[in-house]
Amino acid sequence: MSEIMPEDFDLPKELDIEQQKQLVDMHISEDTGLHGDIFNAWASLFYIGETDEEAITGLRPRDTYEAHFHARKEPEVANYVLASSRQNSVLSYNSLVMEFNGDLERIKKEKDHMAVRSFYDRAKELVRGLV
Repeated sequence: MSEIMPEDFDLPKELDIEQQKQLVDMHISEDTGLHGDIFNAWASLFYIGETDEEAITGLRPRDTYEAHFHARKEPEVANYVLASSRQNSVLSYNSLVMEFNGDLERIKKEKDHMAVRSFYDRAKELVRGLV
């Protein structure tokens, strides 16, 4: 049997700007007004266990909503995400980010797993509307 090569697959083509905007529209939550991708910034916190000191001391600050999308999307698409998002939800999200970032050194120093879990739960509720 011959080796399977990437060109053997019909891989999806890169999406144009309008297609990317359509995807944005599908990923803005009607409940929260936020793009669901933003939760990826917090998802790794779920896996930090009480004995995982290396993971907790390696925590990094979270980006604001705007910085998250500007770092990951083309400018036109990032601006579209921001314009399509509910502004009061973006402010609430950024407030959570600032609170987390402001408490980060203490969390790492004290290895405060409960605080990590609390921030994860709050982010989940804010972004996904889940408790």
